[in-house]
Amino acid sequence: MRNRCFVVDRNRVDTLEGYIDIDNVKGFDFRPQNKVKYEGVEVGHLTVSSPELIKKVLIRKTKRKLNMYLNYLLNYVSSEDDGDGLELVIDDVQRFKTLIINKYSKFLGKRYIASLLKKVRFVEKELVSKLKELSFENEKETKRRR
Repeated sequence: MRNRCFVVDRNRVDTLEGYIDIDNVKGFDFRPQNKVKYEGVEVGHLTVSSPELIKKVLIRKTKRKLNMYLNYLLNYVSSEDDGDGLELVIDDVQRFKTLIINKYSKFLGKRYIASLLKKVRFVEKELVSKLKELSFENEKETKRRR
């Protein structure tokens, strides 16, 4: 059974309802992460075909993710944690970097991608240095105990 799709066009007053082949529509595909329950149409998959809208969505998405990593880095520096989840965050940053290179570079400009990758590399470098510093301190403590 084919899913029912809605096509919304700004130039038309009415909404087109019907069946379309989603695989042939060129654009950016994503699944909305809205956790709020509401009455109405439930959106499980969204394909955006407007280049301007794709750029706005991706810039917003990348800024939010980069801010999340920066907040984690600042929280880690300000607290005296033992760095339990630091390796997982480094892996996630590396995955985010490959996602930017492989998927987002098609839709965003080269200048924006270059500046974004520079910021991500900086965050990754700082996290790796904190992990090395933490492992050096742990190694130093174990040597003193012997």
